Amino acid sequence: MTREDCFRLMAVQYDVGPEGAYRIAVPPNVTDAQKKEIQSYFGATTLEFITKEPRWINAQINLIMPLNGVGETEPEKILRRIIQTARRLRATDVILEPFNRPNLRVYKEFADTEDLPSTPPGRVRFNKEGFFDEYIDEHGRPVAFFQSAEEYDRTIRVIKSRAKSIQGDNDRKPIDGQVEVDYDGQKSSYRLNIIPLFGNRQKVVLRYTGSVAEVRSLSDLSFPKIYDPILTAARRRGEFIIFAGPTHSGKTTAAYSILTSLPREEMNIYTIEQPVECSIPLISQIDIPDSKASQVDQATVMSANEAMESLVRQNPDLVFLGEMRSKENVHDAFKMALAGSTVLTTVHTDRAKKVFERILFLANIEPERAQSIITMIVAQRLVRRVCRAPGCAVPLVGSEVEASPGGCRACNCRGYSGQIAILDIYRRHPKTGIWAYITTMENAAKKAIALGITDRAEVNRILGKDENEWGADTASTDTEGITEQVA
Repeated sequence: MTREDCFRLMAVQYDVGPEGAYRIAVPPNVTDAQKKEIQSYFGATTLEFITKEPRWINAQINLIMPLNGVGETEPEKILRRIIQTARRLRATDVILEPFNRPNLRVYKEFADTEDLPSTPPGRVRFNKEGFFDEYIDEHGRPVAFFQSAEEYDRTIRVIKSRAKSIQGDNDRKPIDGQVEVDYDGQKSSYRLNIIPLFGNRQKVVLRYTGSVAEVRSLSDLSFPKIYDPILTAARRRGEFIIFAGPTHSGKTTAAYSILTSLPREEMNIYTIEQPVECSIPLISQIDIPDSKASQVDQATVMSANEAMESLVRQNPDLVFLGEMRSKENVHDAFKMALAGSTVLTTVHTDRAKKVFERILFLANIEPERAQSIITMIVAQRLVRRVCRAPGCAVPLVGSEVEASPGGCRACNCRGYSGQIAILDIYRRHPKTGIWAYITTMENAAKKAIALGITDRAEVNRILGKDENEWGADTASTDTEGITEQVA
């Protein structure tokens, strides 16, 4: 158990009995459920529960498990190594998954023996720029891995113990929550999802949620001024702006950058999120608990619908709704837009025009009706930048470059380093009501290729088609002149 677990459960292992059983100090009022949870941290090891006063237990925890990582169990050390590696790589996701067969990979630790683990252990992969890698150290081994299935399962229990609003011993249903860790004085927050797999194993995904200090400026996301029409619209009352794209397309990143670029001192801005991903000064943020979380008392918490209804009386200038993922979310967003406030939200779909189909599917709102209420749709995808380390990028004609097939150590031998957003900006004319593109992903991609930021192979991979299939331009390729076009 971690130090935090010991204080939460008011329990600590302090001795080993003559028969090899671990002696666990617990308070007089310990419950059977608490004993069961304590047992889960020790697997099949026999425990002997001894009643002690809480003051004695507190002193023993501080004696046996001081701060600064001293006294960590092996699963706790593994978790520390995983988080520290994720920080170093600037990974957006961490995946812990069991192997599906024992010989998927034989690590150096097992190479000197024929006795491989009978149950496959597990591996850790880090998502960097849309690719999941184990990442190899200087000895040719993954930087984080498990030597046994038991070690994998115990590490998952440690993660569960640090998560908020989940039931740690529920291994048969999907679990959502948030995990906060503090290593070496650096705090990190992750969105947690655990899903059961075949064979009574579990797969864990930790999605990094940054702080306001890490919210990127709009100029860092894409071309200069390309977000200007969106920022201009967000400053007006009565706009309904939707960011669209698949998972990991930068929708929420762009929305947060818009929020931090607004004159927050002069505006009354709210967010409704599940969960709040980072705290932004001068913005009123509402955190909606996950309704599926077992520890949530539905009678005492606020729903997104209740928050929306109450905000109408708060006279908001702008409301950011984290995501339209259900019929209720969609109707809430439309009601707020009809009430006269500017609404900023996100939805999962790949192109701007498909938003209307998605809304029809989610909430049965006809496209004609949606088109009369929504004012702007921004569909966004991320393409990787070619690595510009010396000797890595391959020059082509003019300023164009091509990713080096072999890459270099700076880009982890991929040929690409960093990402840039390419956008569809689809806008309803305020007077005529006619929908038209301000810019398209294809136009933005052509400009990125011409400037040597990315290459054709990467754009074709993201757009799912060859450059010859991109079609005729539907908007000016001069993204620098977007602001003037919509003024």
